[in-house]
Amino acid sequence: MGKMIIEARDGISDSSALDYVLAVTQDGRISGNSYCYVTVFHSGVVVSARRNKLSDKFIVYKRGNNV
Repeated sequence: MGKMIIEARDGISDSSALDYVLAVTQDGRISGNSYCYVTVFHSGVVVSARRNKLSDKFIVYKRGNNV
């Protein structure tokens, strides 16, 4: 496994951000390559996932706010 970067925005706590990213990663990679690009939860929290050669980056923010 490579490096994972998690960026929590909009006052989302680190522990909550980890919970949301865990939910995304538990569903696994799409096509064996990357995680779902954008996941929107009922709570209004959004997780955006990006992958490059060295790491997966997750941005966790509240819906309606820009990435």
